[in-house]
Amino acid sequence: MNKLKWSAEPNPNYTRGKAKDLLSGMIIRYTPPDAKDTDGNTVIGLNFPALAVTLWVADPERIAAQIAHQLNTYGVLFDALKAAQDALHNPFEPDNQSAAHKAVTAAIAAAEAVTS
Repeated sequence: MNKLKWSAEPNPNYTRGKAKDLLSGMIIRYTPPDAKDTDGNTVIGLNFPALAVTLWVADPERIAAQIAHQLNTYGVLFDALKAAQDALHNPFEPDNQSAAHKAVTAAIAAAEAVTS
């Protein structure tokens, strides 16, 4: 199973002792998966908070969890479609039709996995 890229976690940045202000709540954190460079070395990506769900929202824990779930569920599909688009528009790919075909096949598989 793939490691989740998006997570919901408490936002400690605006908590002062036990008191919280309206900017505290939850954050949606993006953690990119490790990748391999052209030499086969593992490249570790930077994780960062991408969205704050503050106490202005009635139930920030539930909302943040739903957002992270949707991003993890449909993000695979968007990644595959972006790879297909990149393959079609890459002038340096000697066989961009073949690369695009592989990427579109992956996008279809991702869509089927999301909808099943």
